[in-house]
Amino acid sequence: MGLALRQSAGGSWDALRMSGSFWHDFPGLSHSDLIVPHKPMTDSTQAALVKDEATLVTEAKAGSYPAFEELVNRYEKKIYRLGLNITGSPEDAEDVLQETFLKAFQHLPDFREDSRFYTWLVRIGVNEGLMKLRRRRADKTVPFEDQVDEEGGVMPREFTDWKPNPEQVLA
Repeated sequence: MGLALRQSAGGSWDALRMSGSFWHDFPGLSHSDLIVPHKPMTDSTQAALVKDEATLVTEAKAGSYPAFEELVNRYEKKIYRLGLNITGSPEDAEDVLQETFLKAFQHLPDFREDSRFYTWLVRIGVNEGLMKLRRRRADKTVPFEDQVDEEGGVMPREFTDWKPNPEQVLA
C-alpha cells in the first residue's frame, strides 16, 4: 500500500491511500490527478545539509547543547537501526544508541571534521555494537530463576562449576 497526493480545485492537497484496487475505489480519478512529489537531491541541497551539519557540529563544540540535541534527533533512528542490525536485540540496540551518543558527546572536541559527523558517529556505533557482542559472548552468567514443570512443580536446577575438575588439576 502506498500514499499519493492529489491537489484539489481549491489548491489544497489530499492524501490518498493506494492499494491494489486503488483505481476501482476512485472511479473519477486518473493518473494525471495524482502528483507524487519527488525532488532529487541536488549538489546544492546536499551541500546545504552538510553545511547545516557542520554548523551544528561547530556550535556543539562551542558548548551549545541545543545544537548537539539537534544532531541526536537527526541521527538517532539511523544509529538505532545500525545497533539493531549488529546486535539483533532491541534492548542492546538501545544500549548501543545511548553509548554512541555519550561517547560522541564526550569526544566531540576530538572530532577533526575531516569527514561528516554522521560518518564519525556510524564508526562509533559500529564499535559499540561489536563491543556489545563481545561482552555478550564473554558473559557466562546463569539466571537464578526456578524452572517450573508442566504440573507446576519446581524443578531443581544444576549449576555449572567453571573451576577445573580434580582430574584436570592432577593431570
